[in-house]
Amino acid sequence: MAEALLIDAARGILSKVLSLVANEASLAWGFKGELKRLAKRLKMIQDLLSDAESKQLTLSSVETWLKSLNAVAYDADTVLDEFSYELLRRQVAVRDQIKYKVRDLFSPSKNPLLFRLKMAHKIKAINLSLDDIYKEANEIGLKPVDLINSSAGTGHQQVPVTHPGIGDSEKIVGREADVSMVADMLLMPNNENGLPVISIVGMPGQGKTTLAKLICKNDKVFRHFDEFIWVSVSDDFEDKRILNEMVQSLTQTNPQLSNMGGILKELRKHLKEKKYLVVLDDVWNEIPEKWESLRDALLEIGGSGESKVLVTTRSSVVASTMTSLTYQLRHLSDDDSWIMFKQKAFAKGGAVETSDLVDIGREIVKKCRGVPLAIKVVGGLMHSKKSRHEWLSVQDRHLGE
Repeated sequence: MAEALLIDAARGILSKVLSLVANEASLAWGFKGELKRLAKRLKMIQDLLSDAESKQLTLSSVETWLKSLNAVAYDADTVLDEFSYELLRRQVAVRDQIKYKVRDLFSPSKNPLLFRLKMAHKIKAINLSLDDIYKEANEIGLKPVDLINSSAGTGHQQVPVTHPGIGDSEKIVGREADVSMVADMLLMPNNENGLPVISIVGMPGQGKTTLAKLICKNDKVFRHFDEFIWVSVSDDFEDKRILNEMVQSLTQTNPQLSNMGGILKELRKHLKEKKYLVVLDDVWNEIPEKWESLRDALLEIGGSGESKVLVTTRSSVVASTMTSLTYQLRHLSDDDSWIMFKQKAFAKGGAVETSDLVDIGREIVKKCRGVPLAIKVVGGLMHSKKSRHEWLSVQDRHLGE
């Protein structure tokens, strides 16, 4: 049982980190190369997990290897959250300085170059650790799934992926009502001939992607749809690329088909007469013609009339462009913000939850404005600070500095 949880956690965290890499790569000034190397290493290791799953009961070394992998993957997740948070902080800082002339949690870093160098150093260290983990996998006899199939004389074996995973150990706070409401929107009967779209709209850092993953794991949603397809979009809204990534999500291969007819044929093979949910994560496109081209291609696939598209975006214009039902994601409540902060700051091995630190912590949390990413990053920062003096120093200064 413990080994199975390690496998599930590894799959979940690798999937999340790869999604973060895809979403943030275009914004990684000064360390894009290290970020691309991180994605390559993670995909190589991801290919080993099926073999690890088959050997975990016979090789104790596999359990040790999985624990090492999860530790490094969580480090990568933390670093990328820190990067995402920095981007969020700068965006909000520019807005606030224009509108309110204020400085607080979201004040820009005094030295952006220093931040980039720090990010590059951290990601390089993670890449070196992943190199060691990959070497160790070779030493204990783990092989990529394609190599296993080749030696067995069979074709490609699909890795059983039902929907984007969230590691079992990841605790989500304050989004139960959001999950239920969007799930109900997805399960509404389709009374039109088109392809219904539901858009989750919210500012950066509010947890739109996490919410979409939770919705895919919702029991009612999971039972309703036959297939779940996840595509990280960002600013590259090109129909052929998105459709190719749909094929990749369904087949766990990387075909990169160049002919639109071939792409649609492959998608029909997997989706014809099926109820599918396509998640388009982090959409920026505001050009109606681009969406119409993709929509027409999806309609041509010929899935069930109950198929749906779920979009996450920071722009209400995007939601309008895709003529969708819109769900506006709000900030966390004060109580939920505090619970999330406590999970990080007072986790095992961190600060002790004394009345003094609780009072200071609540003041720190107020500066996070209910933004989950900010709370998560700041909570992680406070985890390493044990004394009242250290906590007061964070409370009294601009946390963005």
